Amino acid sequence: MAGLSTRERLDVEWTCAKLTHRFAQLLDGGDWDGVSDLFARDGALYRPSAPDEPVKGRAAIRAAYHARPAAKVTQHFITNTVVDVTSATEATGVCYILMYTATPGEGVLKADAVETLGRYHDRFVLEDGTWKFLERRGSVSMKTVG
Repeated sequence: MAGLSTRERLDVEWTCAKLTHRFAQLLDGGDWDGVSDLFARDGALYRPSAPDEPVKGRAAIRAAYHARPAAKVTQHFITNTVVDVTSATEATGVCYILMYTATPGEGVLKADAVETLGRYHDRFVLEDGTWKFLERRGSVSMKTVG
């Protein structure tokens, strides 16, 4: 990448990959404000369950998650993350996801029989000195059922 040293490029790749993992942690922890803060002000989220319905803007993403029913607990696993730096202020990435759900309760929860597999295609942007999601496009590729 012209204009960036190998060290600078690796720093961007690591920071953006960490952003994908932080998203899963905050999502599973129900920290909707934290999730929305990972997005650029005009960022867009395409949820895997609704890949053709963008949620645009940090405030709209926050509101969409706050409106989410509390009837399920989720656990996301992020893997095969690859980030490509396209400039000093932009990068793209892809990662695979595996998601389990359960009904809230006490102690160790019993996972639902459905396993959802998919991926996120991401666009990252450096905004005010911090890497953020500019666009996060989720999709479901497989589901297992009991």
